[in-house]
Amino acid sequence: MLDEDMDIIQTTSSLLMETLVENIHVDSSSLHLTLNQKKSINLKLCEHIYAFANQIWDLSDEQFQSHFRMSKRTMEILIDTLKEKIPEATREKLQVSFDKRILLTVWLLSNKDPYREAGNLFGLHKSSVAFVFHWTCQLICEL
Repeated sequence: MLDEDMDIIQTTSSLLMETLVENIHVDSSSLHLTLNQKKSINLKLCEHIYAFANQIWDLSDEQFQSHFRMSKRTMEILIDTLKEKIPEATREKLQVSFDKRILLTVWLLSNKDPYREAGNLFGLHKSSVAFVFHWTCQLICEL
């Protein structure tokens, strides 16, 4: 779990439940609440799967090839080729980075994941995944 997520959980918990909760304990995998009525609640915390998107370039060559069905070098060439089609000023305004758009699109073309699962991996909502996928496919078709 990310440190900033732990901070957010602790801050939110203390603000929202000051009057209801007697004790709060957060560890790496759960949130434990002891209520004033002496009842306890344990909540499992979801891991941030989308951390995968930040570690893609750290994958071994074999792992990268397995996930994307192309080598890292081929992906770099594809990204560089497509970058030439988009002005830098436009690329800088994109809310989803240009590289992430290409990686996400190739992921979807290479795997059978639905938008929701790809979104979890890349840290995007499924509607954003759909938009990015169609935008990138149009860009590829213009080559």
